[in-house]
Amino acid sequence: MSNRLFYDPEYRRPYIGVRLPAQQLADLDRARIELRLSRSEFLRRAIAAQLQQLRAVSK
Repeated sequence: MSNRLFYDPEYRRPYIGVRLPAQQLADLDRARIELRLSRSEFLRRAIAAQLQQLRAVSK
């Protein structure tokens, strides 16, 4: 069995499965519903913002 510890552009189905506590999932849903976003789109945007912030800090 191999573990994928890095992004592999050849992998056909990029997917991240995340388990969240019920309260955190409820908070996520409240925020995304107000923004009228799907869970996937909300998380894509949140990850992009976090990565941008990390890049800014590392400069």
